[in-house]
Amino acid sequence: MTVPAVLRTLARLSASEQPQRVQLDLTRTAGLVWLGADETGWQALTAEEGRPGWTSRSWTARPEQRATVERLASFDALHEEDRLLRLGWAFLCGPATVNGQRRRVCLPLVSRPVRLRHAGGRRYTFHAAGDVAVFPLLADWAKAAELETRLDRSAEWIDAALTASGFADVPVLGPEHDPRRLIGGDDLVVVAGAGLHAGEPVVSTERGAVLYTWAKAQGVEETALAGLYSPTDPSADDVAAGGSVTGDRAALPLSPSQQAAVVAARSAPVTVIGGPPGSGKTHTLAAIALHAVAAGRSVLLASRTRNAADVLGDALRRAGGPEPVLFGDSQLRVEVARELGAGLAATRAKGELDLLDRARRDAVAAVAQ
Repeated sequence: MTVPAVLRTLARLSASEQPQRVQLDLTRTAGLVWLGADETGWQALTAEEGRPGWTSRSWTARPEQRATVERLASFDALHEEDRLLRLGWAFLCGPATVNGQRRRVCLPLVSRPVRLRHAGGRRYTFHAAGDVAVFPLLADWAKAAELETRLDRSAEWIDAALTASGFADVPVLGPEHDPRRLIGGDDLVVVAGAGLHAGEPVVSTERGAVLYTWAKAQGVEETALAGLYSPTDPSADDVAAGGSVTGDRAALPLSPSQQAAVVAARSAPVTVIGGPPGSGKTHTLAAIALHAVAAGRSVLLASRTRNAADVLGDALRRAGGPEPVLFGDSQLRVEVARELGAGLAATRAKGELDLLDRARRDAVAAVAQ
């Protein structure tokens, strides 16, 4: 079966061909803690982590908020790698037409993933866990980037964000109003205040249609999906040209199936590594990357989640090869800056740079042997 045929079959058989029931009322996920005009919310939302003066932001919950705060913290712990706990500002509440359907919504015009740490009693601290994102109903990425750049608390910014999203003449209420009491109202309004909630809604409702679109795309036969449904073993010539992993002194100890995967990755345009948890997929990917580096090539490893990137980065560090650089959000940018700063600081210590360079050369030589 060809890959386009597989995609068309999945589109027909999957329940995702039907319109997806999206969650546009974020209070239904794990609750909403309304901070209102509390300055801590705005500071945590807009502070640039890693810049001079950045610190975690302290916040004290009101007694009646404790139960919801603890529920949100538990929800965040269960979904830690997805970073679903978010701090939002300026909530659009009430009845709205989304994708041709009349829905009740409670969505922030801007939000940011955060971590919430308990500091004792009713005291908590906010820690940034990612980048600021503008209103999910705004489809124009260029406009969203522009709004993120000039983010402020003015009525003009709120009006610009709403207009770009297709909402006009929406009244703006002050932070003394609670969005939870306005969702069921007759009018669509914006409440200019901060709130802690869980979930980042995805407004796309036709995943089946996307599968049909992919089925018509050029080059789909050369993707990882094609490798999964139409696997091809490397030819004898490819294996001979690539050499055996054992003969090349593998950078990591490998099982026979892992050795075969490393050899296949040398020549195949797409190699699919599959297996249950604990079967050695990450170990195999690290070996593939290290062999490519030893051959003088650069490697880009991409993952859907931050956690997967961290696990693979740790595996590469343990292998003793070149230091991997992880990037993708504000937390990782801060970590990269810290590592680079440590390297620059080393140049000031007499002999330290030579030691680091010698260690790097030894590690590369060990991988190449």
